[in-house]
Amino acid sequence: MRDMLHKNLRGNIKVHQCLENISYLRRLEVYSDTELRVIFLKSRDSWLQAQKARLSTKNAYSYLSKLIDLTRDHLYEVITQYRIIFSDGSTETSLPDSGKL
Repeated sequence: MRDMLHKNLRGNIKVHQCLENISYLRRLEVYSDTELRVIFLKSRDSWLQAQKARLSTKNAYSYLSKLIDLTRDHLYEVITQYRIIFSDGSTETSLPDSGKL
């Protein structure tokens, strides 16, 4: 079952499917939260790299245009999925207030 969940994360799945897969992996209690985050990011990167490899390189302009579009769209999707799935507040990106202006 664990291998199937990993394989699903490396596929073209939507946010609710990602959430379900990570929820199942959490219930298995095999991975820490940090390990789940790494697994998620590596799996989604694997999927993104596979999508990039499918692009035709015959026309440089077309290739770069499609690469930029693919990267922009899918990175946004992966970031959104990550934020929804791991929205516990521990990945806060704001800088601490040092009291100085």
